[in-house]
Amino acid sequence: MTTHHQPEPSICATAAHHLQLLTRVRQHIASVASAVVFFALVENTPLDDGESTTALSAFELASLTGMTPSAVQRALNNLRMAGLIARHQLVKQKGCVSLTLITPKGLDIITPSVAGVNSTSLPASVLAELVGESLATTQACARAWAEGTLPSSIDLADYRGGAAAYERLMALLRANVETRTRALEQAIADTEAAKQAEAQGRVTVPLSDGSMLELDSAKFAEVSPRSVDLAFVKDVLFRVMARGHRLTPDLAIRLAGEICYSRAAGFVRDHAWEAGVAVLASCVTRPTWTKPRSITPAWYASVAKCSSVRNLSTAPSDVVH
Repeated sequence: MTTHHQPEPSICATAAHHLQLLTRVRQHIASVASAVVFFALVENTPLDDGESTTALSAFELASLTGMTPSAVQRALNNLRMAGLIARHQLVKQKGCVSLTLITPKGLDIITPSVAGVNSTSLPASVLAELVGESLATTQACARAWAEGTLPSSIDLADYRGGAAAYERLMALLRANVETRTRALEQAIADTEAAKQAEAQGRVTVPLSDGSMLELDSAKFAEVSPRSVDLAFVKDVLFRVMARGHRLTPDLAIRLAGEICYSRAAGFVRDHAWEAGVAVLASCVTRPTWTKPRSITPAWYASVAKCSSVRNLSTAPSDVVH
């Protein structure tokens, strides 16, 4: 009788853990060599002691991994571009080993954060000021960046970079707070403007290039060949952008004409609202989409006459199409 040896539960658990780590790494880098170098860095970084930086040269990593120094350098570049590590040489001269920081994003591969703190992608300018800092300091800065706040003085009490570096770091964090505050204020203003426009029968669509397309329902009803609820057009355009297609004002206005025709007299005229939105968005985002076969110029002209566009980054000056 043939018997099969069953692996020990601990071996299975270890293999499963390694598979999970590799799966998370593959979400950021496709190179096996880069993954090997990443895990070599992690293995030699005293994370359990509260540190997030190690000092290993490309030659030392080559010895640890069995790779050539040039292959290690390519892997380090890949990891840096993916935001998993940051490298900094304290003195720009030959023989001075670069320090390597396992970034909060890199830490998320090792131990995913329930709060999502570790998954934060910090810009290179901030990471440069965190190389050599403790794990607690890097995580405090990542949390502050993600929340659009400033870390407390207690969080940065053990900052090691010196007064000048500390001021650079704080300036970057303050700039992030200001940017987030302005974005929030703009979002609130846009929401209020959209509510006011809707109350007045105008439909607003924020576009990919930062502009706002506004469609006047009353004017459209006067000039269009048939009646169409312009909120349907808005929903389709939103779905189109959600599928990764960038919409400029000219393209959005052209598509709006085709959406109106398709809803009033075309192939989604009998569809329920949500089904019609989904089907039409799917069709217009295909590379083969041109325009509805029987559409007339009147549909394009009708949308153009009821459209206005304003740039949200400047003062509200309408450009009527």
